[in-house]
Amino acid sequence: MKIRTIIVFLATALSITLLDQISKQAILDSVSLGQVIEVIPDFFNLTLAMNPGVAFGLFAGLSDGLRIAALIGTTSLALAVVLYLLFVDYRRDPIGRAALALVLGGAFGNLVDRFRFGRVVDFLDLYLSDYHWPAFNLADSAICIGVVLLVIKGVTASKPQQMP
Repeated sequence: MKIRTIIVFLATALSITLLDQISKQAILDSVSLGQVIEVIPDFFNLTLAMNPGVAFGLFAGLSDGLRIAALIGTTSLALAVVLYLLFVDYRRDPIGRAALALVLGGAFGNLVDRFRFGRVVDFLDLYLSDYHWPAFNLADSAICIGVVLLVIKGVTASKPQQMP
C-alpha cells in the first residue's frame, strides 16, 4: 500500500475524530446534562447524556469490571478487524478504505471520551412520538455508516467463478 494512501486513510479517520470531539465540546459548553433542546418537533432533539456503555448504551448495565473488560475486548477486536481489512481485503479498494476510516475515526472519538470522562458524550436524540432511539453522537454515526458500507460491499462483492 502506498504511503499516500495510508496518509489519506489516517487523515480521514483523524478528521472524523476531531469533528466528533468538537461537536461534543460544543454541546458540553452549551447544554446541561439531561436538558432537551427541540430541533425538529416530534423527530429530533439535542439532549446531553453521558453513556457508560458503548454504542446505543450497550454494556451500560454491566458492573464496572465487566464493562471495562467488554470495552477492552470489543475495542481490541474492532482494531484488529480494521487493520486486517485495511491491509488485506481493502488495500486496493478506496470505498472499503473510506468505510474503515469512518469506523476507526468514530471508535477513536468515543475512546477519547472514555479517557476524558470515563463515559461517552451522547447528544443526538431521534424519536417518533414516544419512541426514542438511544442518544448517540457523530462518532456512533460514523461507525454505523462505515459498517453499513462494509456490509453493502460484502453483499455486492462479485463471487469467484466456480469450475464445473
